[in-house]
Amino acid sequence: MPTSNPRVLVLSSVSPTVGPAIIGEQIYEALKQKGLEVDFMTKYPEPSHPEYLWVVKDNYERNLFVRIKRKFMWFIAGGHPKEDGHYFFYTYENYPPVPSRLLLRAIKKRYDLVYIVFWQGLLSFESVERLYEKLHCQIQIGSVDYSQMSGGCHFTGDCQRYKIGCGMCPAFHSKRKNDFTAWNVRYRKRVYDKVKPIVGGNDYMYQFYKESFLLKGARIEIGESPIINTTIFHPIDRGFLYKKYNIPEKKKYIVMFGCQSLDDERKGISYLMEAFDVLFRLLGNKSDEVLIIAVGNHYESIKDRIVFESKSFGYVPMNTLPELYSLATMFVCPSVNDAGPMMVNQSLCCGTPVVGFDMGAVKQVVKDRGTGICVPLRDSDALAEGMLKIIQMPQEEYMKMSVRAREVALQTSSYDAHANQILSIYRKYKEV
Repeated sequence: MPTSNPRVLVLSSVSPTVGPAIIGEQIYEALKQKGLEVDFMTKYPEPSHPEYLWVVKDNYERNLFVRIKRKFMWFIAGGHPKEDGHYFFYTYENYPPVPSRLLLRAIKKRYDLVYIVFWQGLLSFESVERLYEKLHCQIQIGSVDYSQMSGGCHFTGDCQRYKIGCGMCPAFHSKRKNDFTAWNVRYRKRVYDKVKPIVGGNDYMYQFYKESFLLKGARIEIGESPIINTTIFHPIDRGFLYKKYNIPEKKKYIVMFGCQSLDDERKGISYLMEAFDVLFRLLGNKSDEVLIIAVGNHYESIKDRIVFESKSFGYVPMNTLPELYSLATMFVCPSVNDAGPMMVNQSLCCGTPVVGFDMGAVKQVVKDRGTGICVPLRDSDALAEGMLKIIQMPQEEYMKMSVRAREVALQTSSYDAHANQILSIYRKYKEV
């Protein structure tokens, strides 16, 4: 193996068999395909992959001492968040969800690069510091949310305090400037200065990064997209899928949307419902030609608000998603507070154009890319008009957009593109 290739540990706290956490496994496979020596480590043993390294046994969370300690840490922090939409996975940075000594004990080899994917339930910045002290290697953090720029929340909502070092955290109705979130910022800042990890993100996330008090002077690298297995996510014949899923021929246009929880405010479902109302009026008699398909949990909470005929697929296994994307005329992404979602990139892989708000993945791979339609944030009328434009698009123009969607996906989300990006960043900072 060439000496320029690093020995890599891909570290992810979440089982790679669960939802978006498959990203970790895909990064592992992409680096292996490059011929690198690479290991994958997660929190618990993974029965389907005995070769994966793990930190604690799956009965760890049932330990009485662990549960008492967690409750105590939340108590001294002021209790659990009192407002939804922020998602704190732990409190003080020097008390990670799993003690760092257990993490370090699980690492038996030397590595040149540690690539962190998900860390909730396993890591904190204390873990990052201890990893560095043990391995003295480069650490890349592949951001999947906002945590790396704040005092602990993984989604900031409308809060702007990350710009001044947090404190007075609205998630806890805190009135103290020096609450635990401000303390966390100071702790994290010290770790950033010492370890100098490289923080990843897309153009949308960079808007926040450059205003973050915590990330001033940090190493930030802007990439294109999350990694997708483009041999699984690829276009499938729509005629075949119409028959397989018993879609009536009169349903000429299928509009797909989805997320893990369809009642999650961050995903902008209320704006989508408003847009459906507008689209229904704009289409008039042609509204009967539209079928809405929803993917995700809690469909019942929105079912009665969808004016079109609709069909729910609930939680969908990863190997079924490519069929639904390929079945759809378009994928609509109404997210209003999201670094992604990955479903945008998955849809493009399947050659299905995307209509969405100007944020996250839509800003990155749809806006001005010829792969769909990007509209102003929270503008339900514009979202409806974007969907209408796809429906009324001449077939030849639509097919060009579909082909372009697949092309952009291969350029930005393929295994090869993602592995090259990680290695390019590694080599850029190797000698620094």
